[in-house]
Amino acid sequence: MTTIRDLWCIVRGHKSRFSPRAPASCEPARARRRAVPDAPQQVAGLDLEAPAMAQPDLALLHTGGEKLLEAARALGRTPALAVMQVDDLPELELVFGRPGVDRVLQAIQSGLTRVAAGQGLVVRTAADTFALLTAGGGAGAAIAALQARFGKPCTIELGFGRDEILVVPDVMVHPVGPQDSVAQVYADLCRYVAKARKHRQAILGCVPQQVACDSAASASPIHLATSAAAPRYIPPLPATIPVPLALH
Repeated sequence: MTTIRDLWCIVRGHKSRFSPRAPASCEPARARRRAVPDAPQQVAGLDLEAPAMAQPDLALLHTGGEKLLEAARALGRTPALAVMQVDDLPELELVFGRPGVDRVLQAIQSGLTRVAAGQGLVVRTAADTFALLTAGGGAGAAIAALQARFGKPCTIELGFGRDEILVVPDVMVHPVGPQDSVAQVYADLCRYVAKARKHRQAILGCVPQQVACDSAASASPIHLATSAAAPRYIPPLPATIPVPLALH
């Protein structure tokens, strides 16, 4: 099981960060996109990609996923399922409105569709969740392709007016074994994402609307105490003189 998590949100120059360290088992990403080494050239001629900004359709993952599994297994391939979830949509909507949320969702689905490259299934399974089922290469190849497209950790970065949105969602990847079903692996991954989020909130104390609160706080005046006392000891500092810089 591989988990990649980090969240950044930059709002009008103010930076708020919740960044648990990614596990060491995650391999470094390359600057360019890498193809899945043993992905089949064609998978039974299936139309596997969901349309842009599709409505959540978990049934499509179940039905289309089983067809993809059958075709990939017939070719001796090892499929893998990745779940990408953004739990910050309510906060993003408070700060940037619905258009900002739509831009993030479009960027996620567009990036996953490029990773699938016509040989995998990309489905929006919930309002904040996407699933990617690869046709071969196992979990390692899926992780490498995701990191090559989104970076490490997987990052959604885009401009929005004068602001910049930078979000790194929860991503979990697992191979789909010979006896596994897509529905079973997907449900397991979603449970692991929920557990990881609950653990993170317990440790970091993340609360809803944190982004909006931080944005408002950064624009508010700070009241200074009038009873502050000077420090008892002020260390002497040596005098400074101009230092010429070398021209060559």
